[in-house]
Amino acid sequence: MALVFPFFANLLAWAGLVLLVRPIAAVRFDTQSMGRNNLKGEYLKFVSRTYVPYGPDLASNPKQAANEQPWTGFGYGFGATEHWVYDHLNKYIYSQSEAGEYIAIMDYLDETLATVTSYSLDLTSYNSDIRDIAICPSKGLLFVSLFELNKVLMFQAVDRNSPDIPKVIKEIDAGNAPDALRLTDDCKYLAVANQNEARSITDGAGSVHIVSNFQEDDQTAVPDVQKVSFSSFTDTDLIRKKLHMPLTKNSMMYMRDVAGIISDDALIDWNYLIDNYDPAIALDPEFMAFNNDGTRLFVNLQDNSGLVSIDPATGQVLQIQGYGLKPATSGVGVDLLETGGCSRLTTTGAFLTNPCLFLGRTPDAITTVEVDGVDYVITAEEGSDFGLGEYGEKYDAKDLFNGTSFTLPGFVADPSFFDTSDATKGCAANFNSECDEALVERGWCASGFELTIGSMAVDYETNYTEPIMSRIVGFGGRGLGIFKVDRDTNALQAIWDSGSDFEVETCKSFPWAHNAIQDDNFIAKEDPAYTVFADNQEDYDERNDPAQDGCQDRGDGEPGPCPMKDTVGEQSASDGPAVESVVVGVACGRLVMVGCGENNGICALYDISNITSPVLKKVFHLSPVSENFSPTVAYKNRTLGDIDSETILFLNDTISPTGKTAIMFGGAISGTISLYEFQCESDDGAGESDDDLEAGAIAGIVIGSVFGGVLIAVLCVVMSGRRGGSRNQKEMDTADVPPSTEMTSQPNSMSGGGGGSAIGSSSA
Repeated sequence: MALVFPFFANLLAWAGLVLLVRPIAAVRFDTQSMGRNNLKGEYLKFVSRTYVPYGPDLASNPKQAANEQPWTGFGYGFGATEHWVYDHLNKYIYSQSEAGEYIAIMDYLDETLATVTSYSLDLTSYNSDIRDIAICPSKGLLFVSLFELNKVLMFQAVDRNSPDIPKVIKEIDAGNAPDALRLTDDCKYLAVANQNEARSITDGAGSVHIVSNFQEDDQTAVPDVQKVSFSSFTDTDLIRKKLHMPLTKNSMMYMRDVAGIISDDALIDWNYLIDNYDPAIALDPEFMAFNNDGTRLFVNLQDNSGLVSIDPATGQVLQIQGYGLKPATSGVGVDLLETGGCSRLTTTGAFLTNPCLFLGRTPDAITTVEVDGVDYVITAEEGSDFGLGEYGEKYDAKDLFNGTSFTLPGFVADPSFFDTSDATKGCAANFNSECDEALVERGWCASGFELTIGSMAVDYETNYTEPIMSRIVGFGGRGLGIFKVDRDTNALQAIWDSGSDFEVETCKSFPWAHNAIQDDNFIAKEDPAYTVFADNQEDYDERNDPAQDGCQDRGDGEPGPCPMKDTVGEQSASDGPAVESVVVGVACGRLVMVGCGENNGICALYDISNITSPVLKKVFHLSPVSENFSPTVAYKNRTLGDIDSETILFLNDTISPTGKTAIMFGGAISGTISLYEFQCESDDGAGESDDDLEAGAIAGIVIGSVFGGVLIAVLCVVMSGRRGGSRNQKEMDTADVPPSTEMTSQPNSMSGGGGGSAIGSSSA
C-alpha cells in the first residue's frame, strides 16, 4: 500500500484536468447517432466512498464551535447529505445538513482522498431552515434557500486559486417559504419552488418564482423575480385534468358540516379556508427540471400527482395536468402485506391485485431528457400524502372500513365496492378491519394499507354531504415513469412505467431488502444522534428494544436496531420501496436511467435508448453490508453504504473526477457519497475493465482531515495509476467494503447536491 498525500497529488491532478473540462449541457440523445458501444460486465464499478460531517461536533463535551474548522461531527442519522451539489470546475462538493444550518464544503480534487475544508458555511445566524442548494460552476455562484426567512442567498462559490468561506453577494426575495431550487444549464434562470407547508392559513398557497438577471456585477442590482401563481385554477379544472386534490372546497365543507372535524389547530379554520378558498393551498410544488434548451420549466406537484409546464421567460403557466393513476387491478400487482416477504410471494406466484386497487403516483424527483427532438419527463414515484396542521388525507384502511360501516359519516359506495350488509363482500373486503382471509373472496387481508380520502378516491363534488368512494388508492407508484411532453400543446402522455420491477426484481436478487427499511430512527444509544436529538429518544428506544421494534443481534451480538434482513416487508403497507430519485445520461453510447428507493437502498439501471421500451439491465444495492448489520455497526466499521439516496448525479467523462462516465450517489441518512464508473465494451472514457480489488485492500473509503493547515490523508489507499491506469475497485453488488484503517487524526467526509446544473442531476 502507498500513502498518498493529497497536497501534491491534488496539484498534479488539477494541472492536468482543468483544460479538459467542457461546459455542461442538458441531456439530449439522438438515436440515429447511437454507436455500437454498449454496457458490459456488471455495468457499474465502485470507485470510492466518502463519509461527510453533518457540521461541528454537537455530541462532544464541550460542543465544537461552528467557527472551529474543519468540522468533525460525524454519525449516522444526521442527514449530513440531505442535498448536495458538485462544482466540477473547482472540484468542491457542498453538502446541506439536517442537523442545523450547516453546509459542509469538501475538497474533491482527488475522489479517493476527499477532505473536509476549513471554509464550510455556518448559517446559524440566519435562524432559518436550509431547504436546498444549487450551484452555477461557470459563474462561481452558490444559491441557498432559507425557508422561514423567505430568502434565497446568493454566494460567491469557493475559488480553488484563493479558497475562503463563501461570501453572500445578494439576498433574493423569492416568495413565501422557498424550498427546492433549479438552475438552467446556462444559469440564466433560477427556479424556486414555494412549497405548501403553511405556517398560517393566509400564506399556504403553493407557487413558483423565477429569478433572472442575478449575475449583474453591480452587487446592489436587484434581480428580476417573477411569481408564477397557481391560484387561478378551480377544483373542477384540476380534477378534470386528473390532478389529485387532497382538499377541495367541497371536501372542506364536508369536514366542517358532516364529519364535524373541529380542531384547535389555527391552520384548520374551515370557515376562513372556505370563505377565502384558494385551490393552491393544496398544490404542492416539489422538485423541478428544465428541458434541454431552457424554454420549459417542469414543476412536479408531488402531493397532487401532477405536472406544471411553465415558460420561464414570461412566467406563464402553459399547462397543468395529472400523471394519472397506476392500476393494480390485474397483472403482477403489488405487495401490501407486512409478513411473509419474498417467500410468500414465491409461494403464491404473484403479488396482490384487486378490482378497485390503484396507486397514486405522487412522484418525488423528476428529470428530463430530449430524444430525437422530443421532450420527456421521467418520474421517481416515491409516494407522499398531504397534511394541513392536524388534518391529513391518509388513513389506514381499517380505520375507514369498519365491518359493515364507514367510520366517516355520510360516505356512500356501490355494494360492489363496499357492501354494508356483508363485510366479506366487495372490493373493500380485503381492507376491512374485520377482514378474515378464510372468508373474503380473494383470500388476503391488508387492513393496514395506507390510502387516501382525497379526490383520487372520493367524489365530494357531486354532493359533498354524501361523498362517493369508488377506489382504493395508495400513495406512490413504487417505480419509475416516462411521460412525453408535446412541444406545441404541452400535453402530457404516459408512455411507460416500470410496473412491479422494483418489488419483483428485488425479491429475485435481494430478498433480504424487499420493502425493508433502515431510516433515521435506527439510532443506537451510543450513537451521537441519540444525544443530539434527545427529543427523539422515545422513537429511538423502540428500535433498540427487541421487545418492540429492535433485534437481539444488531450484527455484533448486541441488542439494538435491526439489520435490514429483519425488517423485510415493513414498508409493504405504505410506500414499498419508495423510489425517490432518478437520473438519466449517456454512458457507453447508450441512454441510461437509474432510479433508487429511499427505504431499502435498492436501485435499478435501465437502458432507455429506445425510450418507449426500456430494458432493465441491473438491480443493485447501495449498502450490501446492511443485510446483516445495523447502521450503527456498519457506520462504526466504515462499511455502511448509501442509505436514503435523495441526490444522484450523472457525470459524463468531461466532468467526472476520474475522466470516465460515472454516477455519484449521496445517502442522506448515512451521510455518505459514493462514486461508481460505467464499464463499456469499448473505451469511450466511461469505465474500462479494471482489475478487481486485491484481497484485503481498502476499497476507496474516504475520510479526510486537516492537520497543521495541510491536508493529509487519513486512509492508506491502494492505487495503481491516478488517471488512465487500472484502479482498485469492487463490484458494487458483490462484496462489502472492508473496514477502513484510520490514523490518529479526526475523520472527515463529504457530500454533494440538490439543485445543481450537472448533467442529469436529480435530488429528492
